[in-house]
Parts: sequence; C-alpha cells; structure tokens
Amino acid sequence: MWHSLFGIEFQTDALLSPSHLLLATGSVLMLAAPFRSSTSPWARLVSLTLIFAEVQFFTQYAGPFSQIYAVGTAGNFRLLERELLGAYLWSALIVGFLLVALRRPPLPRGGYFVLITANACAHILVADGDPWTQGMLIAVAACAGLLGEAILARLRPSYERVPALRATAFALPAIFFAIYLAAIVSTFGTSYSVHAATGLALTSGVTGLLLTWLVAPPTASPA
Repeated sequence: MWHSLFGIEFQTDALLSPSHLLLATGSVLMLAAPFRSSTSPWARLVSLTLIFAEVQFFTQYAGPFSQIYAVGTAGNFRLLERELLGAYLWSALIVGFLLVALRRPPLPRGGYFVLITANACAHILVADGDPWTQGMLIAVAACAGLLGEAILARLRPSYERVPALRATAFALPAIFFAIYLAAIVSTFGTSYSVHAATGLALTSGVTGLLLTWLVAPPTASPA
C-alpha cells in the first residue's frame, strides 16, 4: 500500500521510509531474542552484533565507514558539521550498545572487538572504494576494537563501578576517532584543522560520557 501510494524509495529515502523502518523494527525484535533469553555468551554476542549491524545499516548515511570523514574541501564548514553529527551518532551507538550489553551477564572476551570489527568489515566491503582503502579502514576498526578490549579488561566497567563506566564510555569513542583520523590524515591528508580533528575525538568521547548519566545518574548530595 505504501509503495502504491507514494512510489518506490531510492537511496537514503529507502533508509527513512516508515514502511522499511517497520520491517527493521520487526527484524530487531527477532534478532534480540537470543540476547534476551539465551544463557550462552556467544549467542548473546551474535544477537547483539546482528542488531548493531542492522542499526548501522539504517544509519549508514552518517557512518564513518560508509563514507570517509575529513577528506573534504578546505574550509567546507557545512561538510565538517555534517561529519561531526555523524561522529556523535556513531559514538552514541558504540556506547549505547555497550551499556545494553552490561545489563546482562558478561559477553565473552573479545566481544567488543567482534562487535566493532565485524560490522565495520560488512559496511566497508559493500561500500565503494579501492581495496587498499578498504583494507586500511578494516585495520582501523581492528585496532580500535583491540584497544577497546584492553580498556574494558583494565577498567572492568559495570553499573556497580560507575567511575569506570564513565571513563570507558568516554575512552571508547574518543580513541576510535583518534585512530580513525590519524589513519585518514596519514593516508589522504585532510581538510580539518588541528582544532577540528582533536575536537571531534574529544567531543565524541563526551557524547559517550553523557549517555552514562541516563543509566547511572549522579547521586544527589544531601542538603
């Protein structure tokens, strides 16, 4: 009925169409069943990874792997602002899925690496690009995933360890974009100033940090 009334969607319209979003909602509900009910940590990881992949697919217009940030025309502030918003969305997704995962029994060691790298590979390989650039972006995702695993092992964030939770939520997106931008700058050069590049990484970390206030609000001090 939707297509009969309004026609077939193309390009980004297909990701925003209410009929397709309804299908995505049903798919996520099915994919979430193992994460909600399984006692196997690997089953929960596969479930969460597939949900992350679907959310990434429907937000690919802003993702750092379906497009390459920081390689625009010098002084193009509108492009910079659009990429900043994409970075904040990606940061919210990374930390948001981690916060959901911490609500359940722990994922297996290496779960964060799998979550980040598997989804990055899927989006990089279906996007247009030469093999060398795709390989570089996959390496970026793998490095960010490994460093994220080290942070999780060292800080051991949980809802009972709120300072560690906040530090992790800041560090994961900040380190991801630090690695990402370093690889872009060394490979292609960049139109970003040093202020924009460092600020993007830091404010991405702040995005993750702020999400923790929703799930672990600070305790009010007694009057």
